[in-house]
Amino acid sequence: MNHNQIPLTIDAQWTAHQLDQNLSRVLSTQVCNKVLEALSQPKADFYHIANLLQSDAYIATKVIGLANMATRQSSGPIQSLDRAVQMLGLVQVKNLIFSVMLAGPLLNASGETPQRLDLRRWVLACAIANDFLSDDGKNASGGFEHLLGGLVAGLGAMVLWAGLGQTYNQILGAKLRPMTLARREKRHLGVSHYQVALWALESMQCPQELGAGVHALLNPAEDESYFHYRAVEVLGARIAGFEASAARGWLADGLPRLGYRASEVENKLKELRQRLKQLASVFDLELGDWQDEQQSRQRIMLEAGAAMQALIMDNLTMTEAMGIVQPS
Repeated sequence: MNHNQIPLTIDAQWTAHQLDQNLSRVLSTQVCNKVLEALSQPKADFYHIANLLQSDAYIATKVIGLANMATRQSSGPIQSLDRAVQMLGLVQVKNLIFSVMLAGPLLNASGETPQRLDLRRWVLACAIANDFLSDDGKNASGGFEHLLGGLVAGLGAMVLWAGLGQTYNQILGAKLRPMTLARREKRHLGVSHYQVALWALESMQCPQELGAGVHALLNPAEDESYFHYRAVEVLGARIAGFEASAARGWLADGLPRLGYRASEVENKLKELRQRLKQLASVFDLELGDWQDEQQSRQRIMLEAGAAMQALIMDNLTMTEAMGIVQPS
């Protein structure tokens, strides 16, 4: 099919349908709806949410895995939702759950979808880039909001990829070029992944502040917010190994506006790419050894696997393994 002719209207309704389809492949949509409803309450109760999560091992395991990555604890791995909330706090646990619901199913899209490991790599790299640029990569407790903000930057592209298949694959091209992706989408689809991301967040009833970054990119202005999230996209491309020359050139000019020296960021690339592999492992993605020859795996993979085994036990054993204390 000629991708200049799209036989459908890509709008909020289409986006909601794609999310629902992908959620239902790996998650219980009934559990998702209940969790979202509980999270929307002014005084959300974590123990109630934890009880809801018991019936969906996918979400619970990913939350535990991401909590380990976000906290970077040296005192031992987080292996239960109870400990995760103690270390992160309820707000960060909400962010973790939102990220799993939004990104997890899309990163593992249907086998019929053209495989674009490069796109998934860039989306995850945007999460690492935003984490680094938001807190100089040094946050040690509860900074997952930055990872989530970066994931949202590429969320719309994942929805388009999962929903349009080969049509979007042609727009992406043989070699991914993230820096001009939105312009090509607008030309061929009449809409960019920025707008689709906002529709996705609205469909999932996510907090409006999660869309601040893509809103700035959708309505560009020469302000700090725009430069920050444009830097997230471009640094994400640099971390993921795309458009090296163009990305390096933009960062050399753009990063000083945000108070960073481009040379310092370049020196951090190996560390940032290792964190990219850690994040990919949580979502069960194998990115290969494209960035360096280091083959060592982080403990997060074993921890997530152990958590999964615990979560598929019977209900009583599961509750004990997750360390959930039933409220009196």
